[in-house]
Amino acid sequence: MSWTEVERSVLLGDEDARERLVQMIVADSRDRRRGMTLLAELYVLAIRDERYAELMRQWMRRAKDAISRHIHGVSGHVIDAVQEGSGLQRYFLPQEFTEDAVRRTLRDLIPKVHKARTP
Repeated sequence: MSWTEVERSVLLGDEDARERLVQMIVADSRDRRRGMTLLAELYVLAIRDERYAELMRQWMRRAKDAISRHIHGVSGHVIDAVQEGSGLQRYFLPQEFTEDAVRRTLRDLIPKVHKARTP
């Protein structure tokens, strides 16, 4: 998932930012699956080649920065890692990693309701 997708998800609407992240994680679309495939392939390349590892680091920093601009009190890196891992778990084990499980995870991680602030 790109950092811009993460930022858009915490920016849009009047909903709780956690709920927007839940909806981003549980979305089942061709674009979401394609994004997950590209991300997995980029991880493999990054493990094999330092040039791609640096690209991944830049991507991770941008995701962290995007999240941190809108959600405070929890590290943007942690939120990014949890949303990414949750998406993978849900993809492979959707009956076990349900939408409610994703929601509980994010509510436990981000205890306060954070309304998105406009830039």
